Amino acid sequence: MAAVLDNLFQLFDAVASAPMAQEFSLLGFFILGFVLFRTEAMKTLLGRHSDEKSYGSAVHKTCSAQQLRRLLEASRYDEVLDSWPLLDDFTSEALTTVVTALLALDRSDDVGLFIAKAAVNLPHLKPFFHQTIEAILCPVCEVPRQRISAALQDVFKQGKDALDAQASQALLVAFAKINDEQHVAEVLKHLREQDEHVPREVLTSVVHAFLSVKNTGAAICQLRKLLDSSAGSAPQELVISVARAVVESVMSE
Repeated sequence: MAAVLDNLFQLFDAVASAPMAQEFSLLGFFILGFVLFRTEAMKTLLGRHSDEKSYGSAVHKTCSAQQLRRLLEASRYDEVLDSWPLLDDFTSEALTTVVTALLALDRSDDVGLFIAKAAVNLPHLKPFFHQTIEAILCPVCEVPRQRISAALQDVFKQGKDALDAQASQALLVAFAKINDEQHVAEVLKHLREQDEHVPREVLTSVVHAFLSVKNTGAAICQLRKLLDSSAGSAPQELVISVARAVVESVMSE
């Protein structure tokens, strides 16, 4: 560009004293303006194309469930959440990864709403919600027990209507495992209102869960419900386990 301008200025000097110098000067200024205009226009055009290319790259950037998992393993929890909308395939594994990141970020109160929205926008994930609930109970990263309890309660509060029978039953057992009698009762009530039958094996798991946390009273209560729902029958080993727990509780007093 500098060389072009030098040549133009030399041309102006050469014709300044020549006949029709004014006409040559006007022609020179016209050429100079045209060159400058084309140069700036080209820069603008190139700049615009560059921006469009950059923007296009950003828009089409995607993330896989495996990449999301690696971000979680690297404790880059905020990036896990930011990458959720960029997934190339919304899988149950990705859903569980995001929920775990919410727990790690102490955002347990957002878990239920996230699952409820996933049920609406990604209905193909609903059959896998029981896996997500199990992942909340046993997260792959270190999470305080209080956050786990808060997340499960939020799932029931904001997402219970989005859960299928299997997920609701998983939530029931999860509450028993963290010794939350109140929410066990509330989940059972919700299932009755939905005319959902709780299978015998699920109630058995609830009894075992209460036994595992040394809550003999709650275990006996759930055993009675199991007997009522099973026409007076219950697995013999379960009855023996409850009886043993009662004896050990009395002996320890």
